[in-house]
Amino acid sequence: MLYDDIRTKLAQREKELTNMIARIDDRTRVPFSEWSGELSRYDNHIDVGTDLFMRESDQVIRHRAQKGLEDVKSAKEALEQGTYGVCQTCGEPIDDSRLNVLPESRNCINCAFDLNDDKTYLIPQGDLEPNEFWDEMAIWGSSNTLQDGQAEEEELEDKPK
Repeated sequence: MLYDDIRTKLAQREKELTNMIARIDDRTRVPFSEWSGELSRYDNHIDVGTDLFMRESDQVIRHRAQKGLEDVKSAKEALEQGTYGVCQTCGEPIDDSRLNVLPESRNCINCAFDLNDDKTYLIPQGDLEPNEFWDEMAIWGSSNTLQDGQAEEEELEDKPK
């Protein structure tokens, strides 16, 4: 393995991820209320939903880029310490072909598959797990429940006098 090539790839990846984070930070610096440029949000519910989806997508991409940047810095430190290319889980050497494609890899391919789960891709909402977050939000109602302080369904029905 040519460590100079790996250092070059890590530097390129670091620059790419840093630029991505900077672009997202510039885009999200504008307050959401001013983002669309519309004078009123009264009749633009679909546009507001799309804008919110795009803003949330940016935050997920930023989170993944930040994690990738941490992986790159960890790989650079491993290069300096002489531990680069060793799986952090099982201690076996990481295949050179994997390191050529993903120079920031911390794990061999087998351990990476074992560690891969949905929690890797989700951003935790504070200290809540994703399902717990939904439970917290569900108390405000959904399209399947009564909302906005309305009375129980039985009380809303017309009763014969």
